[in-house]
Amino acid sequence: MCKTFETSFATFVFSITCVSLSVFIRKTKEVLFASMVILTFSLIQLVDAGIWWSITHKNNLLNNFISRYAIPFILSSELLVNYFGIKYMFGWSNRYFEYGLAIFVLFIIVSWIFKYCNNSNAYTVPYRDGYLHWCGVELHMIARILFILFSLTPIAIGLPSKYNVMKYLIILPVIATFIINYTNVTFGARWCWSSNIVSALLLAYSIII
Repeated sequence: MCKTFETSFATFVFSITCVSLSVFIRKTKEVLFASMVILTFSLIQLVDAGIWWSITHKNNLLNNFISRYAIPFILSSELLVNYFGIKYMFGWSNRYFEYGLAIFVLFIIVSWIFKYCNNSNAYTVPYRDGYLHWCGVELHMIARILFILFSLTPIAIGLPSKYNVMKYLIILPVIATFIINYTNVTFGARWCWSSNIVSALLLAYSIII
């Protein structure tokens, strides 16, 4: 699993490669949307690779910057890309969902930077299970559920039924990963292979469908 710089970076490169090939093979709206989702999702592996590098090279300044700023902004961008990708590419939108999404994104960024990872001495180290424990923060169970709901709801509702194969291709691996890792302290850093699974499925979809 992604417990080193090499594996984190390799999963990022694999996902990007699959996404690029998928778009090259099949330039359709649903493939472009899934590629944006996977690209944003896989960026967290690049972040983890940067943290592993900073740990190896004892660069606490880089570790602190990535842990404090990059993580919350990338997590927030995942939610925003999912919703606005659906809104502008497939036409589904919901005003009240947007209000809730805005509040939750603001909560992620503000609480992470100013409460949970709020000083120059805050940085990420491996937990006893070998995964990175982002800033020493154990994400609240409710926050984990809300993140998945805000992430998947636009896809589940807004992606038209003619793209059901793509819908399940994205949703099912994410739900499976969520269930498997829901109770783990290092919940946030345990998603490294999910982006690879989804990106490989996207490539298979582009070739076969």
